[in-house]
Amino acid sequence: MKKPVVYGVCTLSLLLLIAAACFLPQLVFQIEDAYRMGRTWSEERTGLAVENLNMDYEMSVDKRLESFAENVDSFFVSGTELLTDQESYMVTGAALEQDIIWILQDFGVLPAYFSYDIIQMKRYLICHEDLNKGIALSTYYCELQISDGFQVKVLFDEKTNTIYCLRFELTQEAKDAYGMESDLSVAYTNNYDLGYIFAYYYGIDPENGLETILEDFGAGEDGELDFFSVKILLPYDFTSLSLCIGGKEEKEGLTSISFEIKEIAELIPELVESGS
Repeated sequence: MKKPVVYGVCTLSLLLLIAAACFLPQLVFQIEDAYRMGRTWSEERTGLAVENLNMDYEMSVDKRLESFAENVDSFFVSGTELLTDQESYMVTGAALEQDIIWILQDFGVLPAYFSYDIIQMKRYLICHEDLNKGIALSTYYCELQISDGFQVKVLFDEKTNTIYCLRFELTQEAKDAYGMESDLSVAYTNNYDLGYIFAYYYGIDPENGLETILEDFGAGEDGELDFFSVKILLPYDFTSLSLCIGGKEEKEGLTSISFEIKEIAELIPELVESGS
């Protein structure tokens, strides 16, 4: 009685080995194919975006931001780390030598002179989920360090140098060293004028429904302004973008000044992590 059982077990084992030999390689190949297809799709997705950038990228600031505003919930972001070489300094320098920077320096909002080291630089592509629409924004994100106390984060357009976000954090020593004669109240007092300046900078007619909202402000025991936050709504045909201008002073003397298009800054991981 034992022999039929033994024969049956042997036969079953042999059939399982044959089945494994026949189907296991196919299963492995299917898994590998699925992985490769997914990887290829991802590479093609990125490649398509880059190709569309070269062919279809909108060079007009107002049209580019209007298209972004109309599809603000329909983007994904792809980031690439870049080397901090001579070219990166030239690219960043070009962005920081625009009229908008000079105007802010004249207002006393930014220091009159500064030099820097690039700590980190990335390229971020903000792409439509529908890749047939290509890239919405192609940007550079830079973190800069100035030995006298500045820390700077800037996000700007790769093609036009349009600055979408600029955040300065500085110590009192840096403020003194670089001749910032104005205190925080200068930026606060001039926020309405700054709204008009930024409206023109981003291709908006400030007379076409520009709205300024004072979100928060406060003064310390000495009565001097300690912080403020202003949101300026940049109007487009059917929607708007939020330009946020803010500043803060602390007892230790640390001062921060920033301006940014909120909807764009919220897509960049480093800007989200550091807050406004």
